[in-house]
Amino acid sequence: MTLNPPQGKADKKMAQKVKKNNEKTKEELLEMVSDLEVEVAYLKKLDALLRQKRLEKKKSIK
Repeated sequence: MTLNPPQGKADKKMAQKVKKNNEKTKEELLEMVSDLEVEVAYLKKLDALLRQKRLEKKKSIK
């Protein structure tokens, strides 16, 4: 993976973040992926529950 030299402050931070991720072990990355999958599942369930609640509220108003 080749990176262009950082130009601004945000680019420097991003380059440092990429470097940190490259230094992580396979196990650390797999754990991170697992954590993110759990978070996505949680947020999807929360969204579904909120949609259901809005639909029920809408139906009760009619």
